[in-house]
Amino acid sequence: MRRINVSPELIKIHTDAVKARINKSYDKSEIINNIKSLGVGTIEEFLTADVDTLKRWVRECPEKLDFSQFKNMYQRFFSNGADKFVDKDYNAYKFLKELDVTVCPYCDDEYLDIVEIDDKQKRTSEIDHFFPKSRFPALAMCIYNLVPSGQNCNGLKLEFELGADPYESDIESLSFLYPDLDVGVLLDNLSPNECKVLFHPKDGMEKNVSLLALEQRYERHAPEAYRLLRNRQLYSEEKINEIVKLTGQSKEDIISSLFGPQDIKIKKNELRQKMLKDLTGY
Repeated sequence: MRRINVSPELIKIHTDAVKARINKSYDKSEIINNIKSLGVGTIEEFLTADVDTLKRWVRECPEKLDFSQFKNMYQRFFSNGADKFVDKDYNAYKFLKELDVTVCPYCDDEYLDIVEIDDKQKRTSEIDHFFPKSRFPALAMCIYNLVPSGQNCNGLKLEFELGADPYESDIESLSFLYPDLDVGVLLDNLSPNECKVLFHPKDGMEKNVSLLALEQRYERHAPEAYRLLRNRQLYSEEKINEIVKLTGQSKEDIISSLFGPQDIKIKKNELRQKMLKDLTGY
């Protein structure tokens, strides 16, 4: 439900490290021959193939994605602990740090952390392969196939394929969260637990919502949804503007106290911002 953006700096770090590891540990000519069968001219082009290209390869020529060097690299050097590196200091930890995604993009409901225990880095974030590396091992190091995800989503997805990819530009528009309530209902007549949140998914998000059990998982957030909707009923734009005049507080501070932080940088690191926006408009 959240789009992931990759910086040009991370793309360069990733591709440089993978090429260096190929030169150290793998037969470069064999890899180049394999990717040429896909119509790709360079290793960089293969590693940075966009989501549409990955989908086309998986759909049209899956048999050409069974070479295993990149899956081997992923398991041996990229994800094999904080002290194993593809090249220099580059591994899954560096990737996650540079990507700077702190909330699971699949569910918007789980924090992704890197912590230190006994002077060793540990991560709560999994790295999911949108196109499973067991079926498409060649894509194991393609940057747009590496999705940081929470342990809950990764445990449910396993080796299945989802429909909507967080690297797709329209991922955030493919669902709309809304309360399972009659139009115009007075929230004062309901208990917080009755304010169940439903998803209105379309296209690939239908598969995501089903496979990741998002509606069931969001049932626990009924009281939060109730609070947001009740505040929205009580505090119209006119009411908020009136409070601004009476108190001298900024409009942003008042909205933040009612609905949560409005600062974009803070919102980026907060859970369930999709639910907040869809239910309240903020």
